[in-house]
Amino acid sequence: MEYREDNEKTEAVYADLVRLYPKDTRYLRRYAETLIAGGKITTATSILHQLHDILIESGERNKAAQLAGEFPQIGRVVKEETEDSSEKYPFLNFATQGLVGKIWAVTHQRTLKEGEHLFRRGDPGDSMYVVLKGELAVYVPDDTGKLVLLNLITYGNIVGEGALLNPNPRGADVVANKDSTVVELPHKKVLSYLLKNPKVEESLMCEYEQRHMVSLLSRNTVLQRIPMDMRHFLGKQSKIVHYSAGTVIRKGGDALDSVDMLTKGKAHYVFTTKSGNRTKLHEVPIGQLIGDMSVLRNGTSAKRKTGCPADIVAVEDTIMAHIPFSAFKNVVEAYPPLREALFRIAETQISELMRKVAQMGQTQ
Repeated sequence: MEYREDNEKTEAVYADLVRLYPKDTRYLRRYAETLIAGGKITTATSILHQLHDILIESGERNKAAQLAGEFPQIGRVVKEETEDSSEKYPFLNFATQGLVGKIWAVTHQRTLKEGEHLFRRGDPGDSMYVVLKGELAVYVPDDTGKLVLLNLITYGNIVGEGALLNPNPRGADVVANKDSTVVELPHKKVLSYLLKNPKVEESLMCEYEQRHMVSLLSRNTVLQRIPMDMRHFLGKQSKIVHYSAGTVIRKGGDALDSVDMLTKGKAHYVFTTKSGNRTKLHEVPIGQLIGDMSVLRNGTSAKRKTGCPADIVAVEDTIMAHIPFSAFKNVVEAYPPLREALFRIAETQISELMRKVAQMGQTQ
């Protein structure tokens, strides 16, 4: 009670300061932080938007980007880019200048109406595209046939780069989300250019890995509900780790430092008794989040994190996505429906796991 009264007094002070000095970034930030501490997320988001706009107008784009990364509840606040900012997009530059030249870029443009496919899943293809205008949506069907939005590709970004790295049929449908224009980049020319420009190749690989991570997150039935910009935020913070068969991925009782998701392979929860006997409990489902309840209940303090309820062991070569607690907690706080969905799902999962652990203990 005392804390809440103190916070309300602080909030009132900064509200007055912001009214007196509406362009002072220090007061705006402190006001927003105080509002968040008081649970007033909607008002805080409005203040953060105001702060972000001031930083952009004053030319402090790095600080604006840092703010957007720290507070994903700002949402997609970056203004739509124009050709004047093309230095930020190495693929746009090499597409229209170093790789194919301006004439090719004009003659090999393709205009798509809203709802029109650039290509479909299963189509052959050995080229990638750069978006010159509009927005493209990347879809795949889930197990029931329902289309799942994996990503949104906007101005200056590439799509179809997987055909260069893995020359297989297209793995997703790409549809114009609005009227769009793209330019095609041929396979041979791109590979030749990348051999001569390793920095661009490094950028391409980095983009591919981040895009792949966002796609993995988007396949999760819970995370696919959050806005795409928040998925991108999580994707940039996350990492993929490979585990060989027999590796203990998580040890029972150890504090978790990330929210994990099995993306490929097979792993089991394993219960170890006091006598050292090990029993497989059940398989970890592909795409299930592990450790999300630790974030929901205890925040990010390492001393207060919930421990892993049982060993998690790779049964075969396995790939896990690891999302840092701080990034996951940011999104949970920024998007309340995610918190509600995670509580419903995680409580059921943990109850089932604890029931099996108790059964194992009774039989020993």
